[in-house]
Amino acid sequence: MLQRSAHDANTITFVPVLSACSDNKNFNFRLQVHGLLVKVDLVLDLLLREIKWSSMISGMMLNGESESAIGLFVMLESNGLKSNSATWNIMINGLLNVGKPGEAFLIFRKMQSNGEPVSTKSLTSLLSACASVSSLASGKEIHGYVNRKKYE
Repeated sequence: MLQRSAHDANTITFVPVLSACSDNKNFNFRLQVHGLLVKVDLVLDLLLREIKWSSMISGMMLNGESESAIGLFVMLESNGLKSNSATWNIMINGLLNVGKPGEAFLIFRKMQSNGEPVSTKSLTSLLSACASVSSLASGKEIHGYVNRKKYE
C-alpha cells in the first residue's frame, strides 16, 4: 500500500519503519525501504538520515553482513553525514559480536581520533574482547582511555 501512495509519505512515516529495520532480520526488506526512499526522492532531514544509516548498519551487523555494514559506514561520511554515537557503537559492538575484535579496535581508535565519546557498553565489550584474545596491550589502551575520560 505504501508503494502505491509513496507520494504521501513523509519523514514521520519512515521514522518507525527505519527504526524497526534494525530489529528485522530480513535484509531484503531493509533494501526495499532504502530503495523506496530513493525512488520517491523523499527530502530527509538530518535526524531521519542518521536513523536510516544507523538502522541499515545495525541490521546488517545483526545478519552477519559485517562487510556490507563497514561499506555503509564508510559511505556515511562520503554522503556528507557525520556518524553519531549510536552508529559508532553499533559498529564496535557489531564487529565484536561477529568475531572481529581487531576491526572493532580500529573503529574505536578512529572514534577517538574524531573526538567522539565512547559508551560504557562499548568499553565493556572492548575489555571483554581484550580478555578473549589475550591482548594486554589493547586492555591497557582501554584502561588509559577510561583514565583520561574519568569514567566512574
